[in-house]
Amino acid sequence: MKQTLHERVRCRKETAKTQKEEAALLAQLQETARKLENAYARFDYEQNDQLLDAVIFEIQSLRALYRYLFKRARALGVECGRVQVFRREEV
Repeated sequence: MKQTLHERVRCRKETAKTQKEEAALLAQLQETARKLENAYARFDYEQNDQLLDAVIFEIQSLRALYRYLFKRARALGVECGRVQVFRREEV
């Protein structure tokens, strides 16, 4: 069955919207991975116990955010790999 011009335009707009969403999602994943790597670096060098607790909470928060974004990307069918941070863990 042939698509009308209106249907083709709508389909292209939806495809463009999906591509923008995928690009934004990948950018968020990369940014979160970068922040996680920085948090681990701060963890290694922090000497103040109270600030160390803050870094630990930040790491947990970033790991949860990364897992959420990763699952969302997989649900949309976006190709992305897991990130290994400081050879410690795979997120």
